[in-house]
Amino acid sequence: LASWPHIRAVKAAVPVPCVANGNVPDAAAVDEALQFTGCDALMSGCGLLRNPMLFQPSVGNTVKDADDEWRRVVGLACEYIELAVVHWACYKQVSKHLLWMLDGHGFKRRAPELRDQAVRLSETTPLSALAAALKTTTKPANPSIASCASVYTA
Repeated sequence: LASWPHIRAVKAAVPVPCVANGNVPDAAAVDEALQFTGCDALMSGCGLLRNPMLFQPSVGNTVKDADDEWRRVVGLACEYIELAVVHWACYKQVSKHLLWMLDGHGFKRRAPELRDQAVRLSETTPLSALAAALKTTTKPANPSIASCASVYTA
């Protein structure tokens, strides 16, 4: 875990811009980290995987219900899959990241077989099939993810 007091001490000791990192699980922590550390910017890894809209909380506040939230997260997961294909991401990491992204939104309850497929993701699993299957878990269809499965060739 990041030590914000140590980050603040580094920021106070150096005359260059500093970027804080770590312990940013939600939008409230973004402001808290910047204020506490005095850093010029903030980066996040796991926090963004769990909540890809972490740095845009106003977008997250427009969610109407759990189904709306699920459609939004599936759309982001499809975008993540597209980037994973383009950048030849390690399947083990893709699996872990998708689970972080989707599990907090009822993935196991909404699509248990699909979640099991994501857990066992390997080079023999076509990511296009996973993206297409994810898209079918949304209701009603979300136009922003309609092309999700058609763009992947891996």
